[in-house]
Amino acid sequence: VKHYKFREMVEALYEISGKKMVVLTHSYGVNVGYQGVLQFDRAERDKYFESFISVGGPWLGAADPLSYLVG
Repeated sequence: VKHYKFREMVEALYEISGKKMVVLTHSYGVNVGYQGVLQFDRAERDKYFESFISVGGPWLGAADPLSYLVG
């Protein structure tokens, strides 16, 4: 998430467009996208994000990938 500068991209896109964004993720990208969104505090999430959509992510029964990200 930090390597691809998720936070910087969100801030730049918001500055250019003035619009909130929808984060759409799939498969393991759900975990990565969620980790990216968690870089922002609650007020910032309200400012920058419209919604978070996860498609086919490893939420139930596959907790290992998330545990690798969050320690």
